[in-house]
Amino acid sequence: MAEELNFRRAAERLNLSQPPLSRQIQALENLVGARLFDRSPRSVALTPAGAAMVAPARAALAMLEDAVDLARAAGGPAVRRLVVGLTRVVDPSVFPDLETLLTGTEDGAGTVCETYGPSRALIEQLQDRRLDLALVAEPPECPPDLVMAPLFDEPMMVAIAETRLPPSAAGRLTFADLGDLPLFWFRRMDNPVLYDTAEAVFAAAGYAPSRRPKPPHRAALLNKVAAGEGVAFVPLSLEAVRRRGVAYRRLPPEVEARFRLSVHLAHRSDEARPHVLHAVRTLRDQLRDARADAIAS
Repeated sequence: MAEELNFRRAAERLNLSQPPLSRQIQALENLVGARLFDRSPRSVALTPAGAAMVAPARAALAMLEDAVDLARAAGGPAVRRLVVGLTRVVDPSVFPDLETLLTGTEDGAGTVCETYGPSRALIEQLQDRRLDLALVAEPPECPPDLVMAPLFDEPMMVAIAETRLPPSAAGRLTFADLGDLPLFWFRRMDNPVLYDTAEAVFAAAGYAPSRRPKPPHRAALLNKVAAGEGVAFVPLSLEAVRRRGVAYRRLPPEVEARFRLSVHLAHRSDEARPHVLHAVRTLRDQLRDARADAIAS
């Protein structure tokens, strides 16, 4: 929270909704006996007490991680634990059973832990060594301390209320078919590459809808779409997520060729642990081929 100074972004990084985060902060303030954040409807700021606590809190977390490592080392042969971050942009069905895929071999991990979140947060967690590798939406540039390899890309499609479908909408939809429906849209900072690609596609097609903030959680987004409040563009893999009242329609092939989401596999450039490098090779080979076949079908 001290890094983001924004409840929504902090909750996304922690894979929480905002109410539990607020309760945890209030509990911490009660424990400390001082207010740590100044809150207003428009901003959040650290109080002097909160600012004084940031550096010692970071140091305490680092010491805790060191203590865990020492305890594991003293407890006998290390369990090859693999922590994988998965972007929430695509549907989880895109990803294989990682526990089965990445364990059970001489070079594989002993156990796999998965966490989901926005790509920007996953990249930060990878850099902070809280993750071992991550599958993320393509960033505008690869940070110098990471290695990224493209795995697959998939076309974006339209999510629209069934009641808002044009009469002749049995097949693909054009931007013109969407009429004056508002578009639920995300901030550029959340996915700069996809944002810029989409804006170029929209401009070329003369598509200029009114915009509404895209809800951070998929269920909330689909609820609003089902209610006819607007349309959304989502990756093809989300076709597996059924919601009563929502129809998915593909865009024309010439639009799909440009309007695509690219998913990359990221790990640290100094990574040397055999079980992590084995996981990178396995995911790169198997997931890339499997997803390409699924999209082609």
